[in-house]
Amino acid sequence: MNPKVMVLVVTAVAVVAIAAVVFGAAVLAGTVVKTDDPVLDATETIGYVEQSITSPEDASAKSIVEETVRMYDSDKENAFANINALAEHPVVQYPFVLDPDTETVVAHGAVLDRVGTRSLIIAEDYADKSYDVIIDELQNSNGTWVEYIFLNPETGTQQLKRSWLTLHDGYIFGAGHYYSLESRIKHEVEQAVRLYELRGEDAFDAIRSLSAEPNRHYTFVIDASTMKVVTDSAAPDWVGVVGSAPVDRINELPERIITDLQEGNSVWTYISFTNLATEQVNQKRSWLTMHDGYIFGSGYYHPVQDRSRHVVEEAVRLYELEEEGAFDSINGLYVGTEPHYPFVLDSVTGRVLVHSAYPGQTEIEATVLREQADRPYREIIDDLRRDGNTWVEYTVTNPESGGEEPKRAYLRLYDGYIFGSGFYYTDVS
Repeated sequence: MNPKVMVLVVTAVAVVAIAAVVFGAAVLAGTVVKTDDPVLDATETIGYVEQSITSPEDASAKSIVEETVRMYDSDKENAFANINALAEHPVVQYPFVLDPDTETVVAHGAVLDRVGTRSLIIAEDYADKSYDVIIDELQNSNGTWVEYIFLNPETGTQQLKRSWLTLHDGYIFGAGHYYSLESRIKHEVEQAVRLYELRGEDAFDAIRSLSAEPNRHYTFVIDASTMKVVTDSAAPDWVGVVGSAPVDRINELPERIITDLQEGNSVWTYISFTNLATEQVNQKRSWLTMHDGYIFGSGYYHPVQDRSRHVVEEAVRLYELEEEGAFDSINGLYVGTEPHYPFVLDSVTGRVLVHSAYPGQTEIEATVLREQADRPYREIIDDLRRDGNTWVEYTVTNPESGGEEPKRAYLRLYDGYIFGSGFYYTDVS
């Protein structure tokens, strides 16, 4: 995947194309344009702060869903077949329909092979929300947003996708867009810095007034000299407090990151603190930059990390049932280029016992953890023995791309074995 990710937007022409197909007309090609900026409200002097994170891609996804529902109501007998016909000429934004009772895909405008299979969104804990939460939100509102990893038909790679879902006539209608969450996070921090340059400390009130979605991402600013929170768009009660969640975690950052910030560099780092949406402690990937004595930051909790934990726990459960006899079963999980493939190591010898992406490459030493990890192997083992689990970063061959890529993996020590699963950073780009 090209590291320079740009958001792709389907214009109104694509919506017209969908309407034409569902009504039985010829398929029209969608016009794809590129944009880096979200839609702003009329008051542009406050920049992104007053725009409530409404992007052109979001608006287009909602329009596609609304149009698809209208066309379903006008021709229920042929609607699903006509939606499936879109797969002959897929565009980057397309409709799909799910049956919540059977948890299957009943229509898909881009990948026809998905029709009749279990929905990743509502059946596999693959989204950033559980099935129960999604259904509850659909039943009590006009729709909900979900994020998950799915094949982008334009790039041919697995990519982060944000979809709008709505419940209608017993079916879930959806459409979404692929995007780089990390580029969006950087953009928000840059906009906060620009806003501060324009308005000085008055900008902090504007940032704090943003109605943020705490389960997604939000901007905070910390006074680097006092380590007090001066603004936080999701937790205004933290303002003026030393020792609030982001400050505690920033104090725990490695010295090299603090040095980088002081030298004027912006950095990515992982900060573990309470997710305001789930009230659970999660790891959050955060972008930090220092400007005029303030640390500006934003970040996100993303589902791929939870997916890695889920795969590891599933592998451990299999081992609990079958002990070492489970290794063959684990080797059969998530075969092919599935990014979250599980692996198992002998904690004493460091040898690979299970590797579902390369089943034949077992009984070899896990050299990547010894030679390319973010800390010495002995520290990794010490962390596992102390805490039972840990995260580690290293560079290894991505079976999907065939290239060497940075990877972040979740490891759990159980019964003398190290169970692991992870993701490549391209998976969240």
